[in-house]
Amino acid sequence: MNGTTDKDPKTEVKDALGLFQEAPLPHERHPKNFLSYFGEILARYRRGLPKELRSTTNFGKHLEKYFGQPVDRNRISRAEKGDTSVTFGVYAAYLHEMGALPDILKALEGGGSASVRYLLLVEEELSPQIQKAMTDAQGKLNARAKQEKDR
Repeated sequence: MNGTTDKDPKTEVKDALGLFQEAPLPHERHPKNFLSYFGEILARYRRGLPKELRSTTNFGKHLEKYFGQPVDRNRISRAEKGDTSVTFGVYAAYLHEMGALPDILKALEGGGSASVRYLLLVEEELSPQIQKAMTDAQGKLNARAKQEKDR
């Protein structure tokens, strides 16, 4: 052998294009299929909003608070198709509107103990749950103290 590998030229071209250039079958566990499904979820979310926000144009205007200008309806449509050329900011704005970012961050943490940064980011969302847990815990402590006192 002369030190070169015998690669199929078609494989080399496919490898050079990258996964996002492929056209997977709909049932394959492929990043493009997951993005497509993700886009469908975003579209269902938008369509479930109040009537005045449902159109891509009006929803794009609603997302202005994230970008300082409206998101054009073409970008909204592309995001809802799972287009890889849409910036992550558009997807993040959707997820924030859906209230899903805290849960996604928690899932990305792998179920491990939450970092301080995560807790700071979701403090507002968790505040009612924390207050309830504290009240419940105090009630249990008081009941336990009363039970022990009555012995």
